[in-house]
Amino acid sequence: MLVPPSFPVLIFSPLLPEESVAWTQGQLLSCSLNTTDLVALSGAHTFGRARCQSFTNRLYNFSGTGSPDQTLNSTYLETLSEICPQNGNSSVLTNFDPVTPTLLMQIISQIFKFRKACSKAIKAFQLAGLIPSTLSTTSALIRAHFESSWNPMIKMGNISPLTGTDGEID
Repeated sequence: MLVPPSFPVLIFSPLLPEESVAWTQGQLLSCSLNTTDLVALSGAHTFGRARCQSFTNRLYNFSGTGSPDQTLNSTYLETLSEICPQNGNSSVLTNFDPVTPTLLMQIISQIFKFRKACSKAIKAFQLAGLIPSTLSTTSALIRAHFESSWNPMIKMGNISPLTGTDGEID
């Protein structure tokens, strides 16, 4: 089994999960990151956890419709609804996706194939056509993913966040 590399964690500047692909790309481009960096940074979330508050809109009021996101797998919708009931505790954590990480490219392929990602951003990247071209240039081995992710993570960590009167960090 390959073990992910470790390196000192830099303070990452936050991106907003509900923003559009164009906005996110603009933010990253203004910081000298490109589309490949965007996908690598998004893929890193496959191994993470999400608070209910970051995706309950997809479960109960997607795009202000009062209904769930119809592109979300119905079985996964039920699972997420049990973990994050409407008007429930928004700080509850759940896996960012239901697939146990083994080989990253297999994970990402399954997430897209079965529409099982609570993140609106991952869905938006796929719909914008960013994911397939990037996946085809990235090795399926998890080691290769980590190696391709180091540079964007380091770049992202070196971005100086706006603070004080110039910006607000929640």
